[in-house]
Formats: sequence, C-alpha cells, structure tokens
Amino acid sequence: MEQLNLFEERLSEHFKALSRDRGEEPIFLIEHGLLPAEIAELIRAVGARGSAEGFRSEAWRPYRLSLGVALTEFGYQYRGAGTEFWGFAERGLGAEIGLGERPEITATFTLLSRDYNIASPLNDRWSEAFGHIAWPIRNALVSREIHSPLARLVTGTLRACGSVVFNAGFVSNLREVAAGLTSKRLEAWLSDEGLALSVVRALADGSVKGLQVEQTFLERLERDLRGNREVRRLTLAARAARQAHDHGPRKLPKPLYQLLMLEDEPVGLAVRGPSLDAVQLAYVDTLTGGEARDAILSVAGRSVPFREFLSGGLIFLGRPRELPSPDLNGITDISEIIERLVLPSEKLLFVDVKSDGYQPQLLSGSRLSDDAAFFELRLADADPEDWGAALFGMSANSSEGASKLSAHGILIAQKELVEFFGGTTLVQSGEEMSQIEGHDLWVKAQLGSVDLEVRSTTDEVLSARALPFGDWVRVEAADEPCSLHFSDGRIKQVAKLAFRPANSVEPLRIDVSPEQLTLNDVGAGLGSLEVRAPSKLDGATVHVTLIDVHGNHINSEVYVETLPAVVGFSLDSMSQIREAARRWSFSGKMVTIEAKVNDLVSTSRLLRSRSLDWDFDKSQRTWTSDDGRSVPSITFDASGNPVSPIPKGERYDLSAELLLPDVEGDQRLTLGRFFVNSEHIGLTALGAACSLRIRKNRNSVDEADGLIAASEALVAWQSANATSLVADGIRRRVCASVEAGIIEAVCGQDWLAAERKLDLSSSGFHGSLVRLAMERKLAAGNDNFDELSEEQLRMLSRLLLIEFRKVLPSVSVLVIPDGEEWPALDDAVNEAWTNLASQLKKANGTSVDGDCIVLDGQWQRAVKDAREADLMRPLARKILPVTRSIGLLQLPYLDLGFDDLISELNSRHIDVQRTGRHIPPEALRSLLSLFLRPPQTVENPDWRNLLARFASDRFTARAVRYAALRYRAVH
Repeated sequence: MEQLNLFEERLSEHFKALSRDRGEEPIFLIEHGLLPAEIAELIRAVGARGSAEGFRSEAWRPYRLSLGVALTEFGYQYRGAGTEFWGFAERGLGAEIGLGERPEITATFTLLSRDYNIASPLNDRWSEAFGHIAWPIRNALVSREIHSPLARLVTGTLRACGSVVFNAGFVSNLREVAAGLTSKRLEAWLSDEGLALSVVRALADGSVKGLQVEQTFLERLERDLRGNREVRRLTLAARAARQAHDHGPRKLPKPLYQLLMLEDEPVGLAVRGPSLDAVQLAYVDTLTGGEARDAILSVAGRSVPFREFLSGGLIFLGRPRELPSPDLNGITDISEIIERLVLPSEKLLFVDVKSDGYQPQLLSGSRLSDDAAFFELRLADADPEDWGAALFGMSANSSEGASKLSAHGILIAQKELVEFFGGTTLVQSGEEMSQIEGHDLWVKAQLGSVDLEVRSTTDEVLSARALPFGDWVRVEAADEPCSLHFSDGRIKQVAKLAFRPANSVEPLRIDVSPEQLTLNDVGAGLGSLEVRAPSKLDGATVHVTLIDVHGNHINSEVYVETLPAVVGFSLDSMSQIREAARRWSFSGKMVTIEAKVNDLVSTSRLLRSRSLDWDFDKSQRTWTSDDGRSVPSITFDASGNPVSPIPKGERYDLSAELLLPDVEGDQRLTLGRFFVNSEHIGLTALGAACSLRIRKNRNSVDEADGLIAASEALVAWQSANATSLVADGIRRRVCASVEAGIIEAVCGQDWLAAERKLDLSSSGFHGSLVRLAMERKLAAGNDNFDELSEEQLRMLSRLLLIEFRKVLPSVSVLVIPDGEEWPALDDAVNEAWTNLASQLKKANGTSVDGDCIVLDGQWQRAVKDAREADLMRPLARKILPVTRSIGLLQLPYLDLGFDDLISELNSRHIDVQRTGRHIPPEALRSLLSLFLRPPQTVENPDWRNLLARFASDRFTARAVRYAALRYRAVH
C-alpha cells in the first residue's frame, strides 16, 4: 500500500496544480505526468489491490486518483466495441472487475470530477449507452482508436470542401460526415467542439505543440501521431490545401550594397536590386495589385523603374556621408515584404575580390575562408574630399577581422593550428590519431609559431617545445598513449595519440569517379580512380590491377606526388588497363579493380560492364554492338551442341538453333537468338529435343501449340536443371520467349509492349526521387547551391535519401499537393545540405551552403515521375475496372506472403461486376504460380483447365501479371 500512497500523494498535488491553472476548464486524467515505467508500476499496484480488495468505491476512496488514472490508461489504448472494454482492463490489471463493481468505479470518477474538475462524459447517445466506460475514455482526451479515423475524416472533408479554415463550421461538417460512419465513438468525440477543433488544427499542422495540455502527455501524443500513417497523409493534404490558397514564394532574395573599386581605390557605393525571377515578380504584382509595374524607386536623387530594380537593376549612389533612404512612388500600400525588397542591410562589409569592379556585400550567415580579406566602410568617418579614408581593410584570420565578422554573424572556416604527417601508417579521425609502434609523427605549424606540450594519460607534462612556423618537427613521444596540446596564445588545439602493434597496417581507400563508371567507360579512358591513404603521403607509386572473374589480371603503375590523389584512366601509364577494359567490357564481364601502395593493405571495388545493344544479321550471321564492333556467330543445336562454322550463304538443316556472338563471357547467352526452323516442331517437342541435356519436371504433354502447350513448355523449361552453361542459356532464352508468348496471349500485345518498355529493376521510389532531383538540378547544381565535388555529391545523395524518406510516406499512400511549391521537400533538401555542411566541416573544415527554393511545380512533377517508375503505372492503367487497378497499386507487396497475395487478388476480383464465367482463387493461384513459381503450378491436377479460363478474361490476367511483377520486384 505504501507505493499506492506515494502515487496518490503525487497525483493529488499534480492535478490540484493543473486545476488551479485551468480555472473553469476541465482537466483530463491522461494528463497525469507519469513516465512509461511509472505507469506500468501504477497499474501493477492497482491490479494487486484490486485482486485483494475488489473495486468497491469505499475500498478505493484513499486511492481514487490511482484507480482513475490506471483505467484512463486503458481508455487511451483501447480499441474495440464498448462491450469489450472491461475484459481489456481486467487483462491489463490482472484482476477481475465484477458487474456490480462497475457502477462503483463510475461513482469514483464522479467524486474525482467534483474534487478535481476532471472531464465528464459528453451528452451524446454513445456515452448514454456506455455510461461506465465513457468516463475513462473521455478522460483519455483523444484515444488512440480515433487517431486514424479522425485523420481520414479530416483529410476527406478537406479535399471535398477545399477549405483550409479550421473553425466551428469545419467541425460541424466533420460531425455530419461522421454521423454516417460506423464509428459512433468518433461521432461522440466530435461533440466537444472546442477539443475537436484544437486537435484537428494540431493534426493539420503536423505538431501538437499548440494544444493546451500537460507537457508529458503532449510529448507522448506527438510521438503517437507522428507514427500514424493517416495523420502524416492529413498533414500533407492540409499543407497542399494551404499552398493552393497561397502561391507566394516562400523566400525572396534581398537587395545589396556594392562597393566600386578601381586600382585599389574606392570609387563609390551602389545598391543592387534583388534579381527576382518571373514567379517572384508575379508575386510582387499580386501583393501590390499591379502597381509595382509602374512604380518608381528613387535613392539619393537617382531614380529607376521599380520593376527594373527588382530584376537586378543598379543605382549608383556616389560617395554618400550616410546611407540614403529609398523613396518608392506609385504603390499605395507598402507592406513589410515590399520594404525588405528595397532596404539593404546597413552592415557595410564587402569581400575583397582582388580586382577592379563591384565588391559584393557580406550578409549575416555568409561564410569566409580564414585567409580571406574584406573591407568595412564606416560612413560616419567619411570625408567628401577623402572618402576612401572611411574604408578599412581587414583579414578574416586577424583578431580584429575575426571579431568584426563574428559580431555580424559571418562564419569563418579556420585552418587548424598544425598539420600532421606520419607516412602511410598514420590514421587520423577527428581529434584522435594512431601510429604504428616505432614509426615517427611529424607536425608543422600553419598559422605562426605554436607551443607544444606532450601530456600523459594522467595529464602529466612529458615534454614541451616551441614549433617554428612552416617547418616539419618530429614529435618526441614514447610508444605510449598521450595527448598533444598546441597553443598560439589565442587558439588551442588538442590531439590524442595512440600506438598500434607493428603488424597493424591500415588499408588504402579507393573509389571511382563518377560513381556510375562502368568498365566500358574505363576502356574509353573516361573517369578516374580516387586513391586515399590513412594520412597525407608524399611521393608514392600506386599499383593498379584489373582482375576478371576467372582470375586473369592486368597491372599498371602510376607515380603520384601526394596522396590522396586522383588517377585518370586516360593517362599513358594506364594504357594496359584501358586495353583490358575494352576487351572484357565487350564480353559483358564484371571485374575487380585493386590498388596498392608500398606496405599498405590493398583495397578493391567492383566494376560492372554496361550491357551492349546488339543487332543481328541472320543472313550474314554477324552481330554488331552499339560501339561499332562486328563479330561472327557461333551456332548451337537444340541440344546445346556446337556446330562447325557455317560459311556465309549456307546453313545446316537444324530443327532449332541458338546463335550467339563469338565473344568471351556469359553475356552472349542472354544475347543469343533461338530459332525454330521446322514447321512441324512444337513448343513441347522442342523441350523433348533437349531431354538428353536437361532434366525436366513435367507430366503429359499436349501436342497443340496453344496456351496449354505453351504453359506446359514454360513449366518444363523453368523446372529444368541444365548440365552446361550453353544448355542453360538455351533454357533461359526459351523460357523468356515462351513466357512472352503466354503474356501476349492472355494479356494482349499492347500490354506486352508496355511491359517491355519498363525498367522493372527500379531502385525504389525514394531512390528514384533522389536521382531525378539531382538530374533536374532541384537539390544541387544551380545558383542557389555551392558547387560540390563528385564525392560530395555522393554524400549529398545519401543524405537526401534519408530526408526524403522522413517527409514522404510510402508511395502507395502518397498525396501530391496542388500548387507550385512543396515546402516540405525544400526543407528536406536544406536539412540534407545542413548535415552535409556539418560532416564536411568536421572532416576537413570545408564550408558549403545551399538554399533550396523550387517553384513552378517542379517537385510535383519529379515526385509523380518517381512514383510512376516505382508503381509501374503504365501497366496499372491497362487493368480494368479502375477500382481494381487502384487497389493493386496500393498493396504493400513487401509485407505480403504468396498466400496473402492470392487473397488480395481474389478480394479485388470478386467485386468486379461480370456476365461471364467467374475465375476461382485456384485459377488465380495457377497463373500467379506460372509467373512466380512455375514448379508449383503443377501441384493442382486441374492446372491446365484453370489456366485456360484466362483466355476469356484479359483484365483479370493483367491484374495477376501486374501483381506478379510488383511482387517479384521486392522479393
């Protein structure tokens, strides 16, 4: 009982404080402020007392808050009919609640309402019918059971009315719609208009921070809602609706002052307009009612059309003693947005671009390298006769310059105090380094003279010395862990040093650039090999080796002055590598490229060949690849036996033959042409012709070349085990040909043509979106972003994939908003750039910046294109009726088993209104097995008759084929 006493005392103080803060407003028991572990302890304590004492009101008078909170927790989690609540609560408490005790519990809640002003049940039909459980469910505030239905209801109502005004009228519309739904609890919950309105607004905003509820429950509710798919869909739909009513750009550029320099002397000051694009200019026209088109901007007695200024126009101000105020004529109501377009920042700092012309103004958030020079213009000190005396030059790495930049919010990318060198054996990671025992560590001061202290792990100073500027100095340290402390009196730098055993050697790291580089590209001398050592290394020979799948290898050596280094495949020293790459890529090989330097462990990566497109001339029996090379054919009979070379113009009388290009590698097996040269040979007879080479799993055969014969052949060939690569090539080629014939027969020629055009090896929706964003320069590559290296672009792509997965749901439930902008994706790109900048800053001090503002519906188009590729919509559109097509699009194929897929296909099939024969689930299974698991097709003795049914129902056959392709893509 002591534990319950502590809980009751704590809860009483908590709810009294809440009640005082709320005044007349009710409080909810779910706002108890307990953590998850404490909730579990409370429920155990309440269950133990309930088992011993029962649940009569008198027994719980000293612990009524504990009982009410415990039952309210079940009210928050409960999902089901009203008659099942007490069983759910009993299982959670581990105690039985008798029928006669339920009114006693209601009496306890009534006392809590009187003493603590907890919420009472609403005056509605559901609360009247379930009066006892209405108390804990009402005090759950917004129980988990209504999260999804409420979000779906709001989303549907939002789309139906198109309004983004969440008010009492909107809640009234929700109640009207909810009255026709099966969830009476949701209809009852909507009766509390104030609560419903605040929760709906929170759901639409994607954040519950605006709700006036206790903080612990607020955080808990936000976690629950964030994990709900329907709530995420609602947030996107609400955002889309708001954007449809507000087409204004999210961010507008600013005007800038510019300093004109001529031969190191300041000539004067100018103001440059913000350079708005067409969409932003149209937005300004909307804000000003079109008045901006004819307005005139005057500054310091000089005038320019306002629209010209907004497009980047320049106004030269001369040599002012103070900053002049702009005068905008022709606009009746000048809003804050318009003011910001004509008022530049008054912080007169300018980058020294080291040449004559206009020097750009530095704004808060700008980045300068630590050795950059800049000017400050102090107009208060300006003299018309000697205006240049008001100009002060500074360097970012000086104390005065750094202080000035920091005060104006301008960031400095500083160099480290020292640079380290330890040959190929030194490994650096942030502030931690490791060196092999017996090897030296050298250090060089980069910014001036630096003091060095070597300290032990107990912070005892082992040695100290001064490091002269620019010279390499060996660090005197025993092979024991220590820390190196550097200081120039202003900046401090610390590095931790550890030592590894002498047999510990770190590997090189290599990569190819660009990331998509193929063996074909290497053969053409394109791209490069990036070689990175654990630390900087001067003068090294890189041994590059190309190894094919059979162990054949080609070597080249390249001398580089320093590592890391970029080794181009176009170098003369890489000629042998290029020749091997050309030869092996032609045959479709996959190879390994390996690099080694001195005693470092070598490292490697795979290089794939690009699939060549081949044209075959049957009369000449020659193959021509898309890179212009021509080769003859090798001919195999239907049993997989090679035939002697056939002179041009002659042929052997083969019933069936496979023609392959005379090149190395396995790729030719997929390129081969399989020909049936006899009018009398059928598909099944062709299978029989290979019986000596292939073991088939088949029963009786039908000699007719129809759907059944083709299905029998496909099952036989797919089930076969080839005894040679050539026979397996024939088997796979025949399988593809027969399957295509079946698809054409049951789905139609237009379906087969559409299927062949699709890339069924798509990397997924979010990956496709990253690729499109990069290709279309939405996330990098335009003026809003700093230029990145190939490695940095790869890092950005990985970060974009993470952020896109956060803001966009599964493609099957994706809602694409209307309007010209998609701020969530802009924010995702900006977050990826922020993370990239942080990683690069931490790794090597590099500073990058980007600001994503995508207009004109480009995000919407990119997402639609990515979704099209992922969902194979060109095929889905060919499935009728539309309801079946939409249902198949939205299935979670990754989470479905084979039997689940049959069930889903059947459920969408039985809803189709038809006049012909019904296709049973066994038939759906037979066709799906034929496409996915051919050996299992014959498990049903009647499989032939079941497959024959699809000859009369093309659209159901298409539905099965579509489901098979989607299922195959993710399993």
